[in-house]
Amino acid sequence: MELPEKINRFLVNKQFTENSVGKTNSKVYIYDEFVLKIQEKSSETLNEYKIMYSDLDKSRHMNNLHYTDLFMNAFGPDFYEEKEIREYDINYISQGIYGTVLSVYADHDGDTVHMVAVDETGKVTAAARMKF
Repeated sequence: MELPEKINRFLVNKQFTENSVGKTNSKVYIYDEFVLKIQEKSSETLNEYKIMYSDLDKSRHMNNLHYTDLFMNAFGPDFYEEKEIREYDINYISQGIYGTVLSVYADHDGDTVHMVAVDETGKVTAAARMKF
């Protein structure tokens, strides 16, 4: 399934230079190139998730930790039994709101999986990279 045509172009030409999860020696992957890449070809839809009350922080937005859960849960146990995560980067792009359904799209590129979470309007809420 292809990413929705109306995907938000918010990421284009935007560079992220800090790792939101922790400090690393390298800069975080620039996700705009990935979003454009998965628009050009068929991309795997891993899951859909409706943001629930227990996902919210005090500001009533999806808690950052739950984005990691969203991306990690996109694959089953068999996937992780065969691989060991060596790097994990995540960028929080826009706020997830209660009741919104997020779709997770992924593209495998060798030992790296790039993922984005997109809401019903096509707006990217978060992007992640796992390297094995």
